Amino acid sequence: MLGQLLLRGDKKRKLIDEGFNRHANHDTNLPEWFADDERKYRGPAGYAMDLPEDLMEQARHRLTLTLALTLALTLAVTLALALALALALALALALALS
Repeated sequence: MLGQLLLRGDKKRKLIDEGFNRHANHDTNLPEWFADDERKYRGPAGYAMDLPEDLMEQARHRLTLTLALTLALTLAVTLALALALALALALALALALS
């Protein structure tokens, strides 16, 4: 999703510009006049750039698919390991009985 925004020059510039703000660094030992100014004019921190809803929906969909694939692969690996363990135990039992 972020890559799609970076492909367009105007969106890229806005995203970069909005990433820098006075809330990015939490400086200490600032001059008193500066701290007073910050308290007077500081607005709420947050993202200044709204992301398009269609891109957000695509990202959610991809994340859901990725999660489902990860769970399916984890289950497949777990079943394969369980099968390998069962076969090893069966082979050990067969060898012990012979």
